[in-house]
Amino acid sequence: MLQEERGRLQSQDKLTGSTVKIAALHALSLQFLPAWLKKVERSFGTIGVSLFTDDFQDSIQRLVEGECDFLFTYYHPMVPVFLDPAKFPHVALGSDRLVLVTGVDVDGLTKMEWQKRLRQWYWRATGSLGYPRVQSETS
Repeated sequence: MLQEERGRLQSQDKLTGSTVKIAALHALSLQFLPAWLKKVERSFGTIGVSLFTDDFQDSIQRLVEGECDFLFTYYHPMVPVFLDPAKFPHVALGSDRLVLVTGVDVDGLTKMEWQKRLRQWYWRATGSLGYPRVQSETS
């Protein structure tokens, strides 16, 4: 009964055209959402938006508990999002590219170069291509 009443109130809120409640990850709320919302407003007119910026789990929890109308998050097939697609349909709005960025040490070597040199040193010292393994007391 409580679930039905919450659904009815949410439907009324949407029909009156008041505020759309959006949960989004921090990076998406800064980099993606402003331009996307401008595009939406050009098509549909001005809309009121209440934005909640949170981490992944808290954003999902907001959606599940009905605290927001939409969730903007990243997706990868190897990272489970425990949302029933029948209750929470989704659509891809874009794609992103992941890049690796690293700093340098005092000698100007990137951390990747430093790790490569460590492997080379270890290989020369031990004849092994890997890193040392920690032996458990039972083995």
